[in-house]
Amino acid sequence: MAQKTPGAGRTSFQISGGWKANLDFQQDIVMVYGWSPDLPQRIASWREHGYRVEFMTGVAWGGYNDFQSGKWDGVDHHDTAQRRRDGSLILHNANDPTNPYYCPTDRYVTYLKTRLAGAIDAGAEAIYLEEPEYWAFAGYEDAFKREFQKHYGEAWRPPDESVDARYRADQLKYILYHDALQELFAYAKSYAREKGKTVRCYVPTHSLISYSYIQMVSPMCSLMSLPDADGYIAQVWTGTARAPNEYEGKLKERTFESAYFEYAQMASMVRPTGRTCYFLADPIEDDPNHGWDDYEANYKRTLVASLLQPEISNYEIMPWPNRVFEKDYFANEINARLVDAKARPLRVPISDQYRKVLLTCFNALAEMADEKQIQWDSGYDRIGVAVSDSLMFQRVDPTPSDRHLGNFFGLAMPLLKHGMPAKVVHLETLNDARALRDIDVLLLTYEGMKPLSPVYHETLAKWVRDGGKIVLVDDFKDPYNAVHAWWNTPPNQFKHPAAHLLKLLGLPGQPSPGAHDCGKGKLVYLNKSPSALAKSADGSSTLLAQLGELKTQNHLILHRGNYVIAAVMDESTSSETVTIRGRFVDLFNEKLPVVVDPQLHPGEVGLYRDIDSVPRPSVVASASRIRDENTLGNALTFTSHGPEMSRCITRIALNSKPGSVVIANGQRQVHFEQEWDESSKTLVLHYDNIAKPLTVTIK
Repeated sequence: MAQKTPGAGRTSFQISGGWKANLDFQQDIVMVYGWSPDLPQRIASWREHGYRVEFMTGVAWGGYNDFQSGKWDGVDHHDTAQRRRDGSLILHNANDPTNPYYCPTDRYVTYLKTRLAGAIDAGAEAIYLEEPEYWAFAGYEDAFKREFQKHYGEAWRPPDESVDARYRADQLKYILYHDALQELFAYAKSYAREKGKTVRCYVPTHSLISYSYIQMVSPMCSLMSLPDADGYIAQVWTGTARAPNEYEGKLKERTFESAYFEYAQMASMVRPTGRTCYFLADPIEDDPNHGWDDYEANYKRTLVASLLQPEISNYEIMPWPNRVFEKDYFANEINARLVDAKARPLRVPISDQYRKVLLTCFNALAEMADEKQIQWDSGYDRIGVAVSDSLMFQRVDPTPSDRHLGNFFGLAMPLLKHGMPAKVVHLETLNDARALRDIDVLLLTYEGMKPLSPVYHETLAKWVRDGGKIVLVDDFKDPYNAVHAWWNTPPNQFKHPAAHLLKLLGLPGQPSPGAHDCGKGKLVYLNKSPSALAKSADGSSTLLAQLGELKTQNHLILHRGNYVIAAVMDESTSSETVTIRGRFVDLFNEKLPVVVDPQLHPGEVGLYRDIDSVPRPSVVASASRIRDENTLGNALTFTSHGPEMSRCITRIALNSKPGSVVIANGQRQVHFEQEWDESSKTLVLHYDNIAKPLTVTIK
C-alpha cells in the first residue's frame, strides 16, 4: 500500500458543521458547506485536525433570503425566483418560500460574489458552486423574460408555446448559468490573488443523464471551456441511478447500469481537457424512507460502477456523513414498504457491519491510484455512445422526448448488458480529436438531442474517413429537427442535423439502410427510433446486429493494479455464474475474509484485493485510514486513524507469523485482538478506532 501524505487532494467529503470525532474520516479534503457568519470557525475546526478545507455552496439556491427579500441591497428580488407556468415559486425545500431556485441575473451574481469573498477570507482553499440548475418547466418569471429579450432581441414567448420556443428557452437557461459561473470563477480567482492566495474552482453537478431525466437544464460540458473552471464533482448516487429505464420492453430500476453511464458521461467531459473529476457515491440517498439493506446494496452497485471508469481516481467518499452515521433508518426494505405505517418497526442506526464496509471502501478509494496497470476481462471495449448537452432541451411541453430517455438507453444499454464497457462521447468535446481516442465505433442519434455546432460534424467526418465507424440510428421524425438552428439557417437548408454530417461524408440526407464506405471508414445507417428499440423485446438484438462480430459476455471484470472490480449482468447473454480466479480479500464483507475463486451471480457486484500480488509486508485492507507504512529491518509500522464510535478491522499480508504486535496511542498501548491465517499468511487485527493516529508495529 503506497504511503500517503495529508493534503494529497484525491479524496474528500462534504459537511455543513465543524469537526466531530465520530465524523473524522481522515480524507485529504473536507468541503465545508454553506455560508453563515460562523464559517471561519467551522473551517478552522477542520484545519486544526489536518484537513485541507474548501467551501461549497449552491449556485442556483442556498438559503439566500437576504437577497430575495431585499435585506442585502434594499431591492426586492422576488421576481428573480424561478416560477412555473401558473406563477408558483419553484422551491428547493418544499414549503420554504425563502429558498427558491433563482434566475442568475447580474444582481444575483453580484450577491454571490460577496459570499465567495467571505469564504476566501475565512480560509477556503477551493470554491465549489454546486448544482447550477434551471428547471425546464420554469422560465415564466419576470427576470427570465427580461433575459430573453436581452439575449434574443425579441419579446419573450412562453416556452410551452412551440418546440422552437421550448428549445430556445432552455438553451438560454443553459447559457445564463454558463455565463454566471464564468463570472463567479473569474472573480473568485482574482479576489484570491489580491489576497495573496490561490483557489481552485469546481462544479458539483448531477450527470447530464440525471438532469435530462428530472427535467433540469445545466451548463454541463460547456463549463470546460471556462479558463477558471478546474473540474467537476460527479454527483451520482442511488437517488439518481435508481430512476427506471426501459430495456427490451421492460421498465424497471437498473441501478448499476444507470450509474455506469452517469459516471461515464461525467468522465467524458474532462477526458480531452486533463481537468479533474471527482466521483461521488452516497452510502444512503436523499429519500429517508428506504431500508439499510437497500442503501447498502445500491451503494455497492454505484461504487463498482464508478470504479469501472479507470481514468478517474479522485473521489468524494460521501456527502453529509452525519445523515449516514448519526441518523436512523428502517432496518430493511421490507419494513420500509409496509402499507400500514403503524406496523413498521422503529428505525435503527447504521449497523457495525455496514459501518466497517464503508470505512474499508473509503480507505480503498484513497489508495485507488490512477493505475497504469489496467486489464479488462470484458466484451469489445472500443465503442462509444454520443451525447450532447442539448439532451436537456427537449424534456417538457409542448412535445417532450421519451420520458425514460430511451433515445439514450436504447443505444447504450445493449452494449453494457452484453459486457461491453462502452464509453460516452460528448459532442461538445469534439473540437478536440482526443475525445475520440480509444474509440473505433460510435453510436449516434439526434432523436432527443441536437448538435449545437457544425464543427462537431467536421471532426466526425474526418474521423470516419480516417478509419472510424459511425452507427447512425434515427428515423428523422423528431419534431425538434425543425427548430430554428444552424442546420436550417441560410446558407444551410437541411431538414435534420444529421443531413449535414451525411453530406460531409458524401451521402444523401436519407441514406439507404446498411453500411456505406466513407474513405477508410464506414457509416452504418439503421432507420429506427432508439426509443422504439428500448421499448421492443428484440431492440437490443436489432441494434447489435449493426455492429458486426464483436465480443460479448455477461460480465465486466477490471483489474486496477491489485484491486479487482467486477459486475455480472442480468438480462444478458447468459445467466451463468462468473468465477474470478485467484485469492482475494473481499472488501464488501465486513470480516475482510480471504476468498478463493469467488463467484458472482447475475445482478451481483464485487470489490476485491488480490493478496498474491500485493507487496509483503503491507496492509491489504482496513476499516480506517492507513498512512505512513514503513518496513525497517524485521518490523512493519503504519498509522491507523478512524472515526470514534467505530470498530476497526485490518488485514495485513506478511511473510510469516509475527513475533509481536503493538498498537499504541502515543506512549499508551491499546487493547486489540488478533487472528493469524497461515494459508494466506495474513494477520487480522481488531481494535477501536479513535480520532487520533494509532501506531501499529509488527515484528
